[in-house]
Amino acid sequence: MKKILKLFSLMFIFISLFTIASCSSEIKGTLEVTATSTKIQATASFNKNTVLEESSTIVTVKLYNEAVTEQLDRKIVSLGSEKVQGTVSFEDLDTDTTFVLKLYVSHGGTETFIAEAKATTTSSGSSEEKPIEISSIAEFLSIEDDRDAYYKLTADLDFKEEANVSICSSSEPFEGVLDGNGHKISNYNIATGEYAGLFEYVEDATIKNLTLENAAIDISTSCKYVGALAGYVVNSTIENVNLTSVDIKTPSGPTTTAQFGGLAGVITAEANSNDEKNVSTVKNVNVSNANLEFAQVRPTQNYLFYGGGFAGRISGSTTVENCKVSGAMNVKSRSTTGTAYLGGFAGAIESSQIISNSISSVSISVVRGSNYFGTLCIGGFAGADGAGQINLNNCLAIADIEALNDEARTSATTNIATKAYIGGVVGLVSSSPKGVKNCYYAKANFGIVVKQADANQTTNYVDDCYVSSTIAYVGALIKNKISNVYSYDDSLNVVGMTTLDNHADTESYKTILSDELKSYLENAISLREKMASELAKFNYSSYSYTTAYDYEATISFEEETNAYVLASTSNLNVENNNLKISKATKEEYSAIRIYLLKDNSALNVILHITLGA
Repeated sequence: MKKILKLFSLMFIFISLFTIASCSSEIKGTLEVTATSTKIQATASFNKNTVLEESSTIVTVKLYNEAVTEQLDRKIVSLGSEKVQGTVSFEDLDTDTTFVLKLYVSHGGTETFIAEAKATTTSSGSSEEKPIEISSIAEFLSIEDDRDAYYKLTADLDFKEEANVSICSSSEPFEGVLDGNGHKISNYNIATGEYAGLFEYVEDATIKNLTLENAAIDISTSCKYVGALAGYVVNSTIENVNLTSVDIKTPSGPTTTAQFGGLAGVITAEANSNDEKNVSTVKNVNVSNANLEFAQVRPTQNYLFYGGGFAGRISGSTTVENCKVSGAMNVKSRSTTGTAYLGGFAGAIESSQIISNSISSVSISVVRGSNYFGTLCIGGFAGADGAGQINLNNCLAIADIEALNDEARTSATTNIATKAYIGGVVGLVSSSPKGVKNCYYAKANFGIVVKQADANQTTNYVDDCYVSSTIAYVGALIKNKISNVYSYDDSLNVVGMTTLDNHADTESYKTILSDELKSYLENAISLREKMASELAKFNYSSYSYTTAYDYEATISFEEETNAYVLASTSNLNVENNNLKISKATKEEYSAIRIYLLKDNSALNVILHITLGA
C-alpha cells in the first residue's frame, strides 16, 4: 500500500510540474523595440494566458551587449489590467551601439525565454554636432518620442493651419536641447490643461536661439501653469529667445494657486534625486507685446495668483540677465480671501540668485469686479518677494499702474483689497535676506493711480495699504538691503492708501543704471514726449492715456493707422490724424481702451482714454 501511495505521489508531482511547464510553454509573446540616440523602448505583447494573471508571475526584459556576453540591465514589465502588454525603457545608452533584448516569464520558480530583438541606438540627436534636424511641424511634434535628444530647427514653422498644440507633459517633460538656429515658430494656439505652453513642462533642458511669434492661450479653470514657451521650467537654460505678440486670456480663472506669464508660468530650480543640477539660467530673452487679460482672478483662501509679463513666478536658484518685456496686463478681481501677486516682469521673484540688467515695460490695470482681494501686491517690475527672496540689481520699470476699486471708477466707499502693496519697482519686500539695488521706476504716461475707500469712510483700509513710486513696503529688519532705488517721476495719484515716495532728481538715473538701461530709459522718455505731442493733435481734448511700448518701435498717427476699440468699434475712429469719439460713447462709457496699430502689425501703443463731461 505504501508503495502505491508513493507511486501516486510521484505521479502527482510529475503531473503538476508537467502542467506548469505546459502552461509556460503555451505563453506566446512578441518583443518590439524602438531606438533613439540614447534610449531603447521595448514593448512586450502576449496572448491571453492565466499564468500571466497570477501575482507570482514576473515578466522581464533583459538588455545585453551585441555579443550577448554581458547582461547590462534588467527591467520588470507591468502588463497592465489586461495582462497582455507592457512597455519598459532603457536610457542613457551609448550612441551608435547595437544591443540585444530578451523577454522572459518567470513562474513557479522557472524562468522561460519568450522572444528576443536587436536594436541599435542612433547618432542623430546625441550632440550639437549630430542634432536631429526639424524642418516640419510633424518633426517638431515628434520631439515627444525622444524627449532628451538634441534638436535643431532648419526652417521656420507656421502653425496657423494646426489645431491647439502643447507637447511634453509633467510626467514626460522635455529634457533635451532645442536650438532654434535663428528660426521662428509662429501662429500657434496652445492646448490648455494643468500645464499649458508650447512645452507643457521643461526640465534639465536648454532652449536657445529661437523666435516665437503670435502665440495665443485661452485659459480654462483647470490651468495652473501657463506661458507661451512653457508652463513650467525647472533646472533649465533659456537664452537668446525672442517672443513677439502673445495673448493670454481667461474668462474665469482657477480658484486654486495659479501662475501665468508671457514666457513661462514658473521658472525655478529644484534639487533633484541625483542632486546634480539645481539651477536655472535665463539670459538675453525678449518678450514684446505681451497682452494678459485676466477677466476673473479668484483664488480662494490660502491660494495665490501670480501674473507677470515675463513669468508668473521666478524662484529657486534662478539667474536672469539682460532680459526685457513689454506689454499690458488687465486684471479684474473676484476673490475675497486670496492673494494676488502682479508684476510687469514677474508676479513674484523668490530667487536666491541675481535678476540683473533687465527691463519691464508692462502697464498694469487692476479693477475690482464682483469682489475684492484679500492681499494685493503690484509692482512695475515684481509684485513681491513672495515666499522666497528677491535679489534685484540694475533693473528698470517703465509702467503705468492703476488699481481702482470699481470698474466704473466712481465709487469712494469700496475697497480693492483688504491689504494692498503697490510700488513702481516692487510692491512688497517682506523678509528677503538679499535685496533690491540700483533700480529705477519711470511712468509711461500718467504714473500710478490707486483708489481705495476714502479715509473718512466707516471702514478704513489705509492702515494696511501702501503705495510708492519705488517699493511700497519693506520689512523693518531688511531696510538695509534696499539701496539706490529711485523713481524718475513723482507721479502718484492716490485715494485711501498710505503713500511713501523715494522720488529722486531726474539726473540720478545716470549714476544708478548701466549704460544700456540708461539708454533705454532716455529713449523711452523721448518717445513719451513725442506721443504726448501727437496725441495733443486729436480733436477731443479731455483724455488721459497709458501706453505699452518698446522704445525701438516707431509711433505714427497717420491716416492709415488702424484703431481697435475694446469697448466699441463703432463709436471711435481715426481720420486725418484726428481721434473722433461720438456722443453715444461718452454717455455709455467712462473710459475706453484702444489699440493703435500700424499696418495691422505689432502692437505699438495702448491708449486709455478717460472721457470728459
